Amino acid sequence: MRISRTTLAVVVALLLPTAVACGSSSGGSSSSAAAADNGESAKAPGQILSDVTDAVQGARSVHLSGTVNSDSSDIGFDVTVGSAAAKGTLTLSGNEIKLVRVGDAAYFSGSDDFYRMVGGSDAAISLLRGRWLKVPSSDSRFQSFSEFTDKAKLLSSMLDATGTVTKSGVRTYNGQKVIVLHDSGGDGDLYVAASGTPYPVAIVSTGAKHAAITFSGWDEPVDATAPADAIDLSQL
Repeated sequence: MRISRTTLAVVVALLLPTAVACGSSSGGSSSSAAAADNGESAKAPGQILSDVTDAVQGARSVHLSGTVNSDSSDIGFDVTVGSAAAKGTLTLSGNEIKLVRVGDAAYFSGSDDFYRMVGGSDAAISLLRGRWLKVPSSDSRFQSFSEFTDKAKLLSSMLDATGTVTKSGVRTYNGQKVIVLHDSGGDGDLYVAASGTPYPVAIVSTGAKHAAITFSGWDEPVDATAPADAIDLSQL
């Protein structure tokens, strides 16, 4: 993944490679440990991962939240992502960046530090402060941002195994029965719902960097509206 010069893209560039290998998620279909078994635990690891991928691709949206620890800071996120819309926040070292995507346009706003990365001068900060910025999601400067707000691209990145996938048994996670899949090429385990639709329930860090990502709200509407009076960066 290309690393952009903007603060937001730096956040995403740090987040996505880590999330592939570590993190946590809690399933969107509220299955309890006592719910009927969906039969996934009896399948081979590759087939389970394939079923998870199919389930994710069939969902219209998902809510993700959590924290990933990088070398220098904690990256937090709380977003609802669909195929054509997204809404939420990213937090880097306490600095919150709000984000919205509607169709092909992405909108974001943040702190002075964020606007400094975008504009590069105090004059630019004065112009941008408190305003939403609009940029086409196809803008190469914000490629990482676009990928982060696109459900298909984001979850494809998270579920892409980089090594051999093995099954590590069944356990209970946050009161829900899950199947644990381990990717030898990563440093985390994927937890899969053992009842109901086999959505991801968690990708739990097993490496040195802490990561915790939760998934919920599968198929719920994404309440995203284009902010009024946004500054169109393509016009500057």
